[in-house]
Amino acid sequence: MTHKGRIENVLNTAFMTYSCLKKTVNVINDV
Repeated sequence: MTHKGRIENVLNTAFMTYSCLKKTVNVINDV
């Protein structure tokens, strides 16, 4: 696994986590 691939993997994970958090916040705000 290349260094670049690892960085992209971390960014992908961070983005998915951010998206999940955003969805959760939106659900809380809708209530």
